[in-house]
Amino acid sequence: MSRQCGLTLIEMMIVIAIVGILAAVAYPSYTEYLKRAHRSEIAGLLTDTAQQLERFYSRNGQYSDVTGPPAVGLEITQGNRVYTVAAERGIQSFTLTAMPIATGVMSGDKCGGFLMDNVGKRDNLNLAGGATSTLCWGR
Repeated sequence: MSRQCGLTLIEMMIVIAIVGILAAVAYPSYTEYLKRAHRSEIAGLLTDTAQQLERFYSRNGQYSDVTGPPAVGLEITQGNRVYTVAAERGIQSFTLTAMPIATGVMSGDKCGGFLMDNVGKRDNLNLAGGATSTLCWGR
């Protein structure tokens, strides 16, 4: 009798089942890790933008030059591929808002949108699933 080499169909199905179970466990952890990374990125972007606006205020005595065009390099509307960032700038105050793009990976995220103002208040819009601003901002 000759010996057969290779895998049987049953052995192959067992391997596929094990890989499927491992993927089912790992994928949710991976997506949550990505969401935490995106939240951290947008929190850093808002903090950096707030610092730019504070420097502008130190030089000009106001957050927005209402008599002329916006400050060069401070048209805050770009965001990134996951969030849309907007700035509402007044003479003595500003509010930065970052909202998840509706078709992006963060749509429906438990932290919702991010909000930061000139006094350093950090908040979230549309919190869900037991999330808190402290958790979402990473403090």
